[in-house]
Amino acid sequence: MNDNYTPQFWISASTLVWNILLGAYVWFVSREKATRAEIKAVRDDVQGLKGRQAENCSLHLARTTTLEERAKNAPTHADIGQVHDRITKVSGGVDELKGMLRGVTSNVNLLVEHHLRGEGK
Repeated sequence: MNDNYTPQFWISASTLVWNILLGAYVWFVSREKATRAEIKAVRDDVQGLKGRQAENCSLHLARTTTLEERAKNAPTHADIGQVHDRITKVSGGVDELKGMLRGVTSNVNLLVEHHLRGEGK
C-alpha cells in the first residue's frame, strides 16, 4: 500500500461517503413519511366508509321496519275474499234492480202508448 494520498483526499472521500449515506437516509425517511401519509389517508377513507355504512344500515333498518309494519296491516287474502263476496252480492242486487227497472220501463211505455192512442177514454 502506498501512502501517497493526502489528508485532503481522505477528507473528500469521507465527505463523499457521508453525503451518499445521508442522501440514502433522507430518501428512505421521505419514503417512510410518504408511506405513512398514504396509510393514514387509507385509514381515514376506511373510517369514513364505516360511518357511511353504519348510517346506510340504520336507514335500511328503519325502512325495513316501516315496510314490515305496513305489511302487518295490509289486507290478507281472506280479507280480499270477503270484499270480493260483498261486491258480488252488490253486483247481483244491481242486476236484479236493473231487470226490475226494465220491467217498469216497458210497463210505463205501454201505459204511455195506451194513453196516446186514447184508448183509456
